[in-house]
Parts: sequence; C-alpha cells; structure tokens
Amino acid sequence: MLRNSVVQFDSHNSMIIVLDNPKKLNISKKGGTKLIKDNSQSNPVIEVIMQNGNSRAKDLVLFDSGSSEFFEIAYSSYQLFKEKTTVLKEKIKTVGTNSFGLHGAAHKDSIAAVQITRLNLSKAIFLNVGSISTRGFRSRLGTELLKHGTVTIDYKNKKFYFEPYKENVDLTEKIRGLGLTSNGESYFVGVVWNPELLGTVNVGDQILKVDNWDFQNLNFCDIINLDSKSLPEKTIYKLKDVKTGELKKIHVSGF
Repeated sequence: MLRNSVVQFDSHNSMIIVLDNPKKLNISKKGGTKLIKDNSQSNPVIEVIMQNGNSRAKDLVLFDSGSSEFFEIAYSSYQLFKEKTTVLKEKIKTVGTNSFGLHGAAHKDSIAAVQITRLNLSKAIFLNVGSISTRGFRSRLGTELLKHGTVTIDYKNKKFYFEPYKENVDLTEKIRGLGLTSNGESYFVGVVWNPELLGTVNVGDQILKVDNWDFQNLNFCDIINLDSKSLPEKTIYKLKDVKTGELKKIHVSGF
C-alpha cells in the first residue's frame, strides 16, 4: 500500500501522515537523501556516513519503524569498518543475544558494542553514537531517531527527508551492564556486557526482579514493549542461576 505513498513521522505532534503527493507537505527539498527500496517489501534503505577525522565509511541502512533503538550496526559492517577504517571504537565484544521476537530469543552468537564518533544523516550530525551489533543483513535506524527530527519517506519519488530539531546531537551514554532477552514468557540475561560481572552472572540466568520491577508477573505484551533503557542505570537484579537454580541478588551498573 505504501509503495506509491508519502509517509511522514512527526513525533512533536504525535502524528503519522500518509499522503499521495509530497507537495502537500512543507518539506525542504535540499535535505533529501536518495531512497532505495529493497526488492522484497520495498523497505526504505538510505545511506549514512560514519566519520572519525579523515576516516570515512558509508553504510546502506534500513529505516526500521519496528525498532526502538537509534542505530544498530550490522555485524558484517562492524567487521568491515573495524578492519578498514577508524570510524568506530570497539567497547567490548562477547557472545550472547539481545534480541527476541514471536518465536523466542535469537541464538547466541558473537556480539559487539561500539561507539561511532560521528554519524551524518542528511543535514544532521550525531556524535558518539553507541550501537549494539545485529545479525540482520543491514544496519538499521530505529524510532529513537524520531526524537531528534521529522522523518518523511517519499516512496513514489524515492527520497528520504530528515529535518532535525538540532543539527548537532551528542548521544554519549554508558553501556548497560546486562543485555536482556526473552522466550516470550520470561526474561533472561542475554549478554553480560560489564566485565566485572563475568563469573557472577551467566548468559541464561532468569531475571526475576529488577529493583521494584517484578519480571515474573509481566505478560507477553509487557515483555515485548519493555524498553530496557527505561530501567535505571544502577540497578539490583534478582536472578535465578541457570546452572545451579540458586537465587542471587546482583548490583549492576553501566560502564
């Protein structure tokens, strides 16, 4: 239905607008980026530029309105840019999973947390962008982008517009100590990010409680919609050890 439409995401006014003609919207034509529609479902793919000093790298990324993150770098892009450029800094690499869906958690695999010094999107510049690698075919921009500007996707004319509220945004933030995953019924530790927790917390430990959040009474919709970023940076986790069944309380902080 959307392949010949114009879709605008306006978070300031809490609106999604669908039209047949981009002239009905007040869009600055100078800010347009070429839009590539992938061959399967015409998903919107655009080019972003990562930069650190004189080192630059281009990546074709998916705008994914189903992702609550800002930017998730494809593992293949992470490997390539790490080897060929200096546009990203590897903060930690480990084994685990931080994604799940209707069919449960993804399989454990190598996963990395990186920081991108500068990411250019149309007229906007994002600094110190934290990203967790994904095993998807492409890197992807998620709906966290909508907090920083209005997105307009002109499928008909193959243009992507991003009108930032601020042209320079510093996204520096700490990595949370643990990454979460779920089988659709319960929450588990998917990744141990903080090295200080290794040997104390295992991938697969069941999460029973985080501060005052009782994870045992969350329904499926609660689990799907829970944003781990809403949890405090410093927290107390009540866990059930996957190996011994022992209950334990762990102080967890970002780093």
